[in-house]
Amino acid sequence: MSVSSSAADASTSGGGGGGGAGSARAVNQAPPTAPQPLDKEILVTIPIGDASGDGHREFFTFNLLTNYHGRDIGRAYTRSCGVLGFSLHGRSGWWQDYQDNIITAEQLTKMKEVGLDVTRLPYFPDNPDDEEAMTNFLEDCMPPKGVLEVLLMMAKTQLPKLTWRAAPQESLGLYHNFGYGVTGS
Repeated sequence: MSVSSSAADASTSGGGGGGGAGSARAVNQAPPTAPQPLDKEILVTIPIGDASGDGHREFFTFNLLTNYHGRDIGRAYTRSCGVLGFSLHGRSGWWQDYQDNIITAEQLTKMKEVGLDVTRLPYFPDNPDDEEAMTNFLEDCMPPKGVLEVLLMMAKTQLPKLTWRAAPQESLGLYHNFGYGVTGS
């Protein structure tokens, strides 16, 4: 997983050490050397999809304002994979094959079992007891934002104070079509 962060305010620093892997650690229990949340939000960018360019090269970039550095979120996600028993990367990760974008009932059950708030997923039905709505939800594709939410909820099991929100366009700095023509074929 690749995440990057930059300070929204140049004076923001800190975040602490990473802490080691702890596969026996309980869900929602931070490692002994857990990084501490920052006093200010910083901009963190998380790509979802094939950002490496070694396959179909289709990906989405999400810019978030969060209270932890991207490296801390990445480390927390990695720790959570061992604790929760599933991942979103690698050959055995969920949604790794090209166009593998359906959430299964088994995946949804696993997320619920480990305490993830599945109601945060995009298009989750208002009434989960409505069988037709749940069937439609499970048959629709998992959008990139859904993968992002699962990733962040996984990281939150190791960083209980983790908060995030979409970064407003104006917080991203300059926005122009710089070098618009250089990407054409």
